[in-house]
Amino acid sequence: MKLWKLLPLLLLLCVPSASAQERDARVPGGVVVRQGKEIKLKGVDLKIGFVAVTQDSRCPDGAKCIWAGNARVHLIARNSKDECVEFDLNTNLEPNVYEFGGYKIALAQLTPAPSIHGLPKSEDYAATIVVEKGEKK
Repeated sequence: MKLWKLLPLLLLLCVPSASAQERDARVPGGVVVRQGKEIKLKGVDLKIGFVAVTQDSRCPDGAKCIWAGNARVHLIARNSKDECVEFDLNTNLEPNVYEFGGYKIALAQLTPAPSIHGLPKSEDYAATIVVEKGEKK
């Protein structure tokens, strides 16, 4: 997908919004956010938006691979102070954790995996995000 097509979504996610779904960040295993959506985390001063999968070279289901591969997702985070950051997280490479606003944001999983028939449709992707309180400096 071309970056210019993502611009409207990026602008919407960095502007205060009341439409984000609220989910509990303390759920074991994390919270799931679908591509093109934003969630508000309960008990945490954070909203997370899943913009796009920018790379998916993971080993396809049904294939035998030497390496598991990697997927990279582009995310946006913002807090109640209207501070907004964009960042990428990976499934098997660094970085897979990003610190923002006193929280550690990690990509725990990206589903679905590619198949031997090709990559999933962009609207089918869902990222499992884990948020933890960061260390005080």
